[in-house]
Amino acid sequence: MRVKKRRFLRERQRRHVLAELKRYLPEGVCFDEARLELVELERSPLGLVLVDGEPLVLMVDERAVPSLRCALEFGIRRGEVVVDAGAVRHVVNGADIMAPGVVRADEDIVRGDVVYVKEEVHGKFLCVGEALVDGPSLRGERGRVVKNIHHVGDELWKLEL
Repeated sequence: MRVKKRRFLRERQRRHVLAELKRYLPEGVCFDEARLELVELERSPLGLVLVDGEPLVLMVDERAVPSLRCALEFGIRRGEVVVDAGAVRHVVNGADIMAPGVVRADEDIVRGDVVYVKEEVHGKFLCVGEALVDGPSLRGERGRVVKNIHHVGDELWKLEL
C-alpha cells in the first residue's frame, strides 16, 4: 500500500475530526494541540489521519474513528465487541465476525456503527469493524454481525510512513 496524497487538515476539518474522536476515546485523551495530517492511500477506501506523525485515526465514510493502534494505546469508551478464542485466528486473517463467536457486546451499538473487536482472554483489540446488526442481536445464533474493516496484520497495520 502506497501513499497517494498527504496534506495537513484545515481548521474546519480538524475540529470535525477532534469532535468525532471525543465520542470514542476515554476522558483525558486529547489531541487538541497535535498536528493532524490526512493521508490518502492507493487501493484503500479508508483514509488515515496522522496525529503528530502517528497513524491514530481512520476516516471511514467521512467519519473519523480511532485506528487499531489508537485503541491499543489509549483504549476505547464505546463500541466494544468481545469474541472467544476460537474466533481470533479468523479475525486477524481478515474474516468478518460471526454471531456464535461473540461473547459480549455493548448494548448501545446501532447498525452501521464503527465497533472495536477485542479477544476475551487477554483483552487485546483485534480489528475495527462496522456493525451489521444492533447491539442486542450481536450475540445471536448465526450469521455475520460485524464487517471487518481493519485488522492486526493487514496492509494498513504494516504501513510505514
